Amino acid sequence: MLLVVSVVVAVVTPVPELDIEPDLILPPLLYATALRPAPS
Repeated sequence: MLLVVSVVVAVVTPVPELDIEPDLILPPLLYATALRPAPS
């Protein structure tokens, strides 16, 4: 679960051309990931 978040952050962060606001994208992503049932 954390690995997925790490990969997404690693992929999105070094791409300034996309003009993405991490503050707008990461919190909902983290909430959705945290609320998702952990795979057993």
